[in-house]
Amino acid sequence: MDGFSVITMNLRFGLADDGENSWRQRKKIYPDFLQRFRADIFCFQEANDFQVDFLKELLPDYQVLGCREGAPEQWQHNPVFVSSAFTVAGSRHFFLSDTPDVESRFEGSRWPRQGVLVQLDSSAGRFAVLNTHFDFAEDVQVKSAALMLSLLRMNPENLPVLLAGDLNAGPCSAALELLTGGGEQRFRNPFGADFPPTFHGFTGRGRGDQIDWILVSGPLEVKGMDRLDVSLGGLYPSDHFPVRLFFRLE
Repeated sequence: MDGFSVITMNLRFGLADDGENSWRQRKKIYPDFLQRFRADIFCFQEANDFQVDFLKELLPDYQVLGCREGAPEQWQHNPVFVSSAFTVAGSRHFFLSDTPDVESRFEGSRWPRQGVLVQLDSSAGRFAVLNTHFDFAEDVQVKSAALMLSLLRMNPENLPVLLAGDLNAGPCSAALELLTGGGEQRFRNPFGADFPPTFHGFTGRGRGDQIDWILVSGPLEVKGMDRLDVSLGGLYPSDHFPVRLFFRLE
């Protein structure tokens, strides 16, 4: 394949009391949204089971990875939707904690944050996608970033890796500095300093810094990017703007 696209998007917790912006209201614009903004890989965060089930209906040709079966209704998943252009070579669900293979959290984390690591095969070769959602506390974000780097170092095939998700951390944060601070086995930040904020709280007006990211390691060439600041029928699909990047596997 010559190239592929990835969208990262915080869906906004489907059980939240958002009034006119509740999931019950917003879900009706998703068929149009997903038709207009296609991607080969979707990395969603903050998804309830019923949101994942709804997206499966809209994206029937995609394989879905990263959901924890039997989780409570209020559980927030970080599913990766993978188009038929790829073959899934493996996946791993983990928790952002000192014991990532069992349900747990870093001390100080408000929620049991999670992630999923997916290995994908394409005609151009194999690469991996990490999808996650960091906590709000800066010290927990730094621990989570260190966990991401440890997963990168454990990459036995030295695969190219995309790290996607809502990191709740801006470009000058300690977590981003750790993830992209140079040297070997670090991620590259493909975004310029002028990339706009990605949280807007259903207003359409960005607030603060960019907090939704797709970082890159290895021979993945970024061909373009955009922030999908679209509303349909007077509604935004989320309180975050989705971010889309276009890649070529070198």
